[in-house]
Amino acid sequence: MVYGIYPRKGALKVGCDADMVIVDMKRRVKLSDDTQITACGWTPYDGLTVQGWPTTSILRGNVVMEDDQVLSKKGWGRFIPRLDA
Repeated sequence: MVYGIYPRKGALKVGCDADMVIVDMKRRVKLSDDTQITACGWTPYDGLTVQGWPTTSILRGNVVMEDDQVLSKKGWGRFIPRLDA
């Protein structure tokens, strides 16, 4: 609603483009440039330890990340334009 993309995004129902992430809230991970996928190749959070880590990511009904492995091909995402209010 806020971004003008509902119900095309953000709803788990037929016809919506809803993505889901399953998170292990007990897992602690130390972030590093080597473990993050970024366009620039580095993260400002290098060295930071976080609690809660994604274990699975589902995009349009397909598992695209599981156990720290990206399973989708580059460019598989889809742009959802904002509707003018």
